[in-house]
Amino acid sequence: MDSRFEEMSHRLWTILDLYKPHIVYVEETVVLRNAQTQRFLTRLQGVIYAWCINHDCEFNTIRPTSWRKVINMSQGKNVKREQLKEQAIQYVKEHYDLNVGDDEADAICIGDAVIKMYGD
Repeated sequence: MDSRFEEMSHRLWTILDLYKPHIVYVEETVVLRNAQTQRFLTRLQGVIYAWCINHDCEFNTIRPTSWRKVINMSQGKNVKREQLKEQAIQYVKEHYDLNVGDDEADAICIGDAVIKMYGD
């Protein structure tokens, strides 16, 4: 494994140790054009899953189309990836008055979708 993966794995583990969640949701990995990126993300998901197993934490995945639907994002074959990113960023700006990047926006949107789906 490369050093970037190791560094991200350690950082994830440290954050999980700090906050000690009881339930974790991560975006389900989807088939991308880049197989290397797919493997990288799947392995990071495995790190999170391993932490959850070791700490009696419920681990769940959610499909991107599912969480986007719950928070009423426009999606479909005519909606490009960049438009989806921008919608997530705008959602966070409108609901939380935060300026974040697309990865952070996706994480916040996933959290909101899960809360809307399953309650507080």
